[in-house]
Amino acid sequence: MVSLAALLIALFVFTMFFVSHLTKSMEERKTSEERLRILIDNMPLVANISGRDSSVIECNEEAPRVFGLRDKREYMERFFELQPRLQPDGRESMEKALEMDAIAFEKGHHRFEWMHQSATGEPIPCEVTLVRVR
Repeated sequence: MVSLAALLIALFVFTMFFVSHLTKSMEERKTSEERLRILIDNMPLVANISGRDSSVIECNEEAPRVFGLRDKREYMERFFELQPRLQPDGRESMEKALEMDAIAFEKGHHRFEWMHQSATGEPIPCEVTLVRVR
C-alpha cells in the first residue's frame, strides 16, 4: 500500500513537472513568434511565404503598402496581377517566375531583378531574393 502511494505521488510530481515544462515551452514559443512577427511586419521590405505553386500564403504588412492595396488578404489574392505580362528582358513573367522558383528550389536560394507593378499599373523595379525553407 505504501509503495502504491509512493508511486502515485511520484507520478503526480512527474505530471506536474511535465505540465509546467510544456506550459513554459509554449509561452516561450508564443513570445518568439510575436517577436518574429514584429520584426517581419516592420521591415521596410516586402516579405512573402509562398507555397510550391508560387501562391503567397503569408506576407508582411509592408507588402500591401508597397503595391497600393488595402490589406494582406488583397495582396495575397492579387499577387499574380502585380507583375506585368512581360519582364524587361521580353520574357513572359509567369514563365520566368517558374524558372526563378526552380533555381531557388535547386540551389536553396536565388537573387535576381524583377519588375512588379502597383495596383494602378505603375512599374516597381525590385531585387528579389528567394530562399527555400521547410
